[in-house]
Amino acid sequence: MKKIVFTALSLFLASCSDEGFKDRPLDEVYNEAMDSMVSGYYVKAAETFEDVERQYPYNSWAKKAQVMAGYCYYKSQRHEQAVAVLDNFSKMHPAHELTPYATYLIGLIHYERVKDPTRDHQTTEEAFKALDLHIKKFPRSVYAKDSKERISLLKELLAAKEIEVARQYQNEGSDISALGRFQTVIQKHRDSKYTPEAYYRIVEVFLSFGDAALANEAAMILEKNYPGTSWSNMAKDLVKSALEK
Repeated sequence: MKKIVFTALSLFLASCSDEGFKDRPLDEVYNEAMDSMVSGYYVKAAETFEDVERQYPYNSWAKKAQVMAGYCYYKSQRHEQAVAVLDNFSKMHPAHELTPYATYLIGLIHYERVKDPTRDHQTTEEAFKALDLHIKKFPRSVYAKDSKERISLLKELLAAKEIEVARQYQNEGSDISALGRFQTVIQKHRDSKYTPEAYYRIVEVFLSFGDAALANEAAMILEKNYPGTSWSNMAKDLVKSALEK
């Protein structure tokens, strides 16, 4: 995944012009910024790239420098500055060749800030939103696949936590609370690998309520959507056993 982050940098290297800078030649300023970036002085590099954009706002190189500044702020862990720079660039230049990269990087920044998806709901939502926006706007970009994979991983983590909490409720005899959690997995994380288990657990809950009809209905839905799976087979056996009593 790190390789993807550097994909767009080659575009910058090929785009450096010889146009003059107000105080120094542009190539001199650019090389200074690049040297700072390579040496790990990302903040200095970002500020130097922003100088180009501020002093030459209508220059084609200024657009590329703005994205470079956003990247350097990202590398320096100044996430809010990075997002602000990249978001401004994306809105001002929606058709630019580097906008797909800029929108992807915004999503990546939010994603990397998520420490615990089950607790950090705001950051997780921002990551979902940014990555999904990139996919919708640039479905054929080289970053779309990675964005989808990151969204899927977040969903899997959230679904796993919902199952864990629901099972705790279930073991404690709080079946109504457990049912709500299992339904959340199905409604919000349908593509998760935990969805078949959620259906099976719902069958268990309905049987604990003494409602074999609803349990059978849930088992049938499970078999329809996930035929032949271990969860489906267990659900059918569970319902059959309950009906035979």
